[in-house]
Amino acid sequence: MRLWVTILAACGTLIGPAAAQNTRLISLDVQVVDARTGEIPELLGPHDFEVYDDGQQIPIRNLAIDTPPMDLVFLIYMSNPGLSTRVDRQRYAQGLKAAVMALRQRDRAGVIRGSGPRGESLRLTGDPAAIRQALLRGHGAQPDKNRLFDAASSALSLLSEQTSLDRRRAIIAITDDIERHSETKQDALEESLLRAGVTLHEVMLALAPAGSGVYAGAPLPGLHIPRISGVVGSGNLAGGDSLVNLVRATGGENQIGDDFDTALPALIRRLRMRYTLTVSVPAAASAFHKIEVRLTPECRLAHPDVTVRTRIGYYSEP
Repeated sequence: MRLWVTILAACGTLIGPAAAQNTRLISLDVQVVDARTGEIPELLGPHDFEVYDDGQQIPIRNLAIDTPPMDLVFLIYMSNPGLSTRVDRQRYAQGLKAAVMALRQRDRAGVIRGSGPRGESLRLTGDPAAIRQALLRGHGAQPDKNRLFDAASSALSLLSEQTSLDRRRAIIAITDDIERHSETKQDALEESLLRAGVTLHEVMLALAPAGSGVYAGAPLPGLHIPRISGVVGSGNLAGGDSLVNLVRATGGENQIGDDFDTALPALIRRLRMRYTLTVSVPAAASAFHKIEVRLTPECRLAHPDVTVRTRIGYYSEP
């Protein structure tokens, strides 16, 4: 991809000298997608974006659309016992194999299955064979099911072990999105993800038969997820907690798993095509700041169907 401006960090918070005293630099991982076609507009530059900190416009110091190496953690966490048909299992395995093939030479990946001492994990590695083996190790339910937030926290801990400012960092959760009994609360998990500068993405699978205990609509308003009994799709309990809000808070994507064999590798490819905006923000006392990235009015006229995703904010202290 064409490089507009080279910067030192590709994702997360970048702490460094800023142009003015009592400011610091942070980097924002930004996705720009045409909602109508799914395509990513090309040739956008710093002049096409506006960034607002608690409603006040702040300067953009750098913009890059390079493809930095990635640190990914695959979180495989399903409360129900496995894929129901041979065809579903084949598509699932094909999607995982394709995800490994989508990784590049300098990328690293880890794998989390379950949470707590009974969970299984593979620490970040660049060994494709080890990643593939960890991903394809069975497709049944976790022994500590219904603790999705705890499992996501474990996935974040793998990324926190090896922090690197020149790598894009993300968690890809492959899950039925059912949460019941986690000790980790949603607000605490959201704060940890935002402080770490990690984007959370979710590929939803439906593994439970439809019934009175399974919600047949979207987990949250505005997210259309069809219920398909016992096959790859999505499922959630009525009124249950969900990763959906956390995905949105970090600027990630929600994907439906109906086309799992193509949806998962396509998600990884889109992760490489995100912009990195470096902005100067106040170095105030520890507090949450709402951040918003927009296209300029002129750019919106040229790209009327574009949507912009990034994290909802940052904390003044890392």
